[in-house]
Amino acid sequence: MTPELLTIPQFCKATNIGSTYCYQLIKSRRIEAVKLGKKTLIKRQEMERFINELKSYALPKEPTQ
Repeated sequence: MTPELLTIPQFCKATNIGSTYCYQLIKSRRIEAVKLGKKTLIKRQEMERFINELKSYALPKEPTQ
């Protein structure tokens, strides 16, 4: 069962990004974080939204001859 609130390390592990980039995403407001005491947490729904909004990466097709 996935927790409803993820710590920064949990979010980074789940999305395979580094903590520095995670904090950049928070600072630029691409993901929303909440504070609980001293902890910075990310809602599970916010993680899912972030993942769903990522653009697909497709290599260009090779020209056919």
